[in-house]
Amino acid sequence: MFNKIKKAVKSVAQKIKTKVQMVKATVEMAKIQLTARATMAVAGTAAESYVDTGVKILIAVVIGALTAEGDVDEQALRQLLSAAAGMLAATFHRAFDVCRDPLQAYATLARHGVGRILSSGHASTAMEGRTLLAQLVAHSNATRGPVILVGGGVRPHNIEELIHTTAATEYHSACLDWN
Repeated sequence: MFNKIKKAVKSVAQKIKTKVQMVKATVEMAKIQLTARATMAVAGTAAESYVDTGVKILIAVVIGALTAEGDVDEQALRQLLSAAAGMLAATFHRAFDVCRDPLQAYATLARHGVGRILSSGHASTAMEGRTLLAQLVAHSNATRGPVILVGGGVRPHNIEELIHTTAATEYHSACLDWN
């Protein structure tokens, strides 16, 4: 009899723990939504000053989650995309560069409607990963899937080579040494 009670108590405790985790996740998603709305308001105001310059401004939320096995965490991705829906474009961040299989991850992200993937081609820098980046850009163009946003060490001394070798149309730089 004691074992039955103990088992029932454990079962109820696990259900409560799961519900608490779900509530915490919902609270975190609400925080993300509020942060995204505030960011959109600030970024939208800042972007207005660039309209006349012809510079393309991308206002997006950068998201990403992988499983312990190195695959795209589809449950987390759905939640993050849902939080950003209607407010911001979604870019999958450089977690992509440590995923187990970049083509499988690309297909998963395309299936979920991710618009861009920020990547250095599974390397520390875009220059080191330029061969894979070129393959991903070609795949993106062929499938009309997520755009590859080349990033990771993009600087004045290597941007021309990256443009030539990857054929990407979008680049991200921290602009640390563009003097």
